[in-house]
Amino acid sequence: MVSPESRAQALSLDKSQLIYLPPRQREQSHADGFDLLGDFIGSLQAGQRSGLVLLPLPVDATVQWLDSVRALIDAPLLFAVNSDSVAAQQGIEREFSGERNFDFVLHPFDLDEVRSKAQGLLHRTTLAAYGAGRNELLIYRGYRFQISERRVFHEEREMYLQPREFDLALELFRNRDCLLSREQLYGLFWRDTVSLRSRALDVCVFKIRRKLNIEPANGLMLRAVFGQGYKLHTVSPMFLR
Repeated sequence: MVSPESRAQALSLDKSQLIYLPPRQREQSHADGFDLLGDFIGSLQAGQRSGLVLLPLPVDATVQWLDSVRALIDAPLLFAVNSDSVAAQQGIEREFSGERNFDFVLHPFDLDEVRSKAQGLLHRTTLAAYGAGRNELLIYRGYRFQISERRVFHEEREMYLQPREFDLALELFRNRDCLLSREQLYGLFWRDTVSLRSRALDVCVFKIRRKLNIEPANGLMLRAVFGQGYKLHTVSPMFLR
């Protein structure tokens, strides 16, 4: 077994103060601190669980480093970013794609912002855990599909779709960054009721794009691939710079 000290060294976080919020004590706002990540890892190996972890972002942090931390710590992560680690934070924002259980707070640190981001992370994690076992929830880039209820939200605001629009939007989000052919989509949602030359698919996609505010500012683009079909692209926030 790899020792806690070795694993901490591999993550380049020795001697960095780390704070965790135990899951049973969130309401009491109780937190424990560790001066060494190795001590914290030792507590994890001893079976102690965390509700949320707050730790400084190293200046040399990368997406690979982040993946290592996320594999090690089964809890939402809030990274404190100072002037030295801003470049690392921007690199992660640019390169990371996928569902996030982490966020960043920037120096100078505002207590209300830290509290708000921590509560948001805990809320999203709770929702994801609730839905995962039931296959009833899809969360991505601020969008949340409550599948069994046939409801969709963006940044906690409900967006209203017609039944076919909901089904098509869900299929696109489930297959993000993959091309879905026109034949495939017509076969799924229109069966034999319209021909492939119909504009029904294009009109439906247009409405989904407009109603869900799918745009680069929200981390996504919904594009037509000429003569083939549609693709929901993940877009880095750096796309706008």
